[in-house]
Amino acid sequence: MLNVEDVLGKLKSIKDFPDIVILHRGIDQESGRSCGLERIKMIRQAFPNKKFLISVAGGIVPETAKEALDQGADILIVGRYVTQSKDIERSVRDFLELTPSMREDVDLYRVHTE
Repeated sequence: MLNVEDVLGKLKSIKDFPDIVILHRGIDQESGRSCGLERIKMIRQAFPNKKFLISVAGGIVPETAKEALDQGADILIVGRYVTQSKDIERSVRDFLELTPSMREDVDLYRVHTE
């Protein structure tokens, strides 16, 4: 859902509801930090009887990741914060320490770096 003005309208118009809704914030939205993350809760409330995951991408740093998780995101797609870091291990740990369940057993979570 990159550059989709009416996310709810778009989702309602799809014949087969998706298993995963990806909210990808454009680079111009990233500077606003939380801009667009409020859509997570809005989508959840609009489709209470649907079973689906919500993924977020675009400018995800630990602060926005925490907000996205608090709003109800299921998947975080992290890019530059890790890939352009001088300390990749620390950058990954910044995310893994966001929730108690991630701190308990890091092996349960797939971490992919290119």
